[in-house]
Amino acid sequence: MPKSTWAPDYSKLAATYDRYRRLKPVDHLVLDRLIELAGISRGRGVSLLEMGCGTGNYITPLSRLVEKGIGLDISKDMLRRALWRCREASFILSDAAAVPLIPEAFDAVIAVLVIHQIWKDKRPTVFKEAFRVLKPRGKLLIVTFDPAFLREHPYSLFPGVLEMDLERFCPISELEEILIQAGFSRVGSEEISMQMRYSSKGLLESASKKLISTMALLPEEGFKSGLEEFKRRLLSRYGEGEFTFTYKSSILVAIK
Repeated sequence: MPKSTWAPDYSKLAATYDRYRRLKPVDHLVLDRLIELAGISRGRGVSLLEMGCGTGNYITPLSRLVEKGIGLDISKDMLRRALWRCREASFILSDAAAVPLIPEAFDAVIAVLVIHQIWKDKRPTVFKEAFRVLKPRGKLLIVTFDPAFLREHPYSLFPGVLEMDLERFCPISELEEILIQAGFSRVGSEEISMQMRYSSKGLLESASKKLISTMALLPEEGFKSGLEEFKRRLLSRYGEGEFTFTYKSSILVAIK
């Protein structure tokens, strides 16, 4: 999988993401846990940087609880949407591998479902930048998916998606090792899970809008034919009604 196709063109996806990719119940569980882990509460004077803030799903609620909140993203279209939604935070158009901020400026840095969008050889540099801008004993909190969960997810039935995802998402243990090499003194991880109700119809609608970044990376012809095969596989396995699925997110905690 070439470096040039590691992340989609978010200028084409910003409006769709802003409209349809809002926080779900499981995302609120993740948000609450991030608040706990970062020690965020009103009046504590916490400074927070979000790397890859996208359209502002997380920095928007978090900025209301911190003294200083900054969202960073490489897509000006995504940032434009975030700025429209959130007036409490500041936003920076920048690559996470070269953060234009002074050292030891933040109590916490978060990156929610963004590390897989960063070329694998660039991840050590991104983690070193997070380390640089964190205050002593500050925390980097990373939300991602373990490859084992991706193999279980219904989206793995979409032709080509699982193979691509297994290249983009690396095992939690590998990320932990890169974080240690970046200088973090303590690194650990935990899992958040929630039983969710899905339906074949809902998954097809999300897939058709390319709300999963991997699908936006597929060639258009392959995407269209894959959508038909995805529908066939979904209906064959789950039928037309609702079904229960255990959604799992992993949170890595790295302390400077």
